[in-house]
Amino acid sequence: MVELVAHHLLAESATGDRTIVDVDHLVIGRGLTALIGPNGAGKSSLMRILAGFDRPIGASVRIDGQCLHQMDGQTRARHIGWLPQNPPMAWPLHVRDVVAMGRFAYGRGDLAGDEAIDAVMAECGITHLTHRTMPTLSGGEERRVHLARTLVGHAPLLLLDEPVAALDPAQMLHILGRLRARADAGASICIILHDVQLAARFANRVVGMKMGRILFDQPIDRAIASQNLAALYDIEARTIDIAGRKIPYFG
Repeated sequence: MVELVAHHLLAESATGDRTIVDVDHLVIGRGLTALIGPNGAGKSSLMRILAGFDRPIGASVRIDGQCLHQMDGQTRARHIGWLPQNPPMAWPLHVRDVVAMGRFAYGRGDLAGDEAIDAVMAECGITHLTHRTMPTLSGGEERRVHLARTLVGHAPLLLLDEPVAALDPAQMLHILGRLRARADAGASICIILHDVQLAARFANRVVGMKMGRILFDQPIDRAIASQNLAALYDIEARTIDIAGRKIPYFG
């Protein structure tokens, strides 16, 4: 298990006319944390800071006490698996080659690479796509390939921006189930989700973000309280009980 601790995260828009992230303190530890909130709340901007791609002046991000920005790229990749919202892909690479990129942290002579690639492709349900090229894939298939690339490095901390976007319901449940299993086995995982019902089903903890600030950071049972969700989304919210599980309902 690793723990990420961040302090004094303050970022402005590109034009400097508004604050997009204003977070004084955040900890990502063992378990599955869902980061939720309305569009434009600053979730992706916050995730980029936590992953080390943006560095606001005065910000502190540490992983097990080590300063993230003092790590070289290979060391950082051994600690963090990062899935952006829209991963760039400029070349018509084969699926297996894209997944293999996620073994960057292990350098040349990666003896476990082939076995790890086979295992994670099976886990993400993309083995049958091995010899396809990226431009031939559907949006959901492409998303699973990029997720496999992120997972194959076996980083103990995963920061995933909308990992189930574009997936059908069966694939959503499968992927989130696999992520929860990794969290239960000791991984520290933070995912951005727009489906609050999925967050309620799979997360241990929920962070609600609105207008760049954290509105609440609580265990799942407290986080999905109707007053939290109503304040977060500015819409009527309530929870209903289905088979002993609290399910958020809007409208």
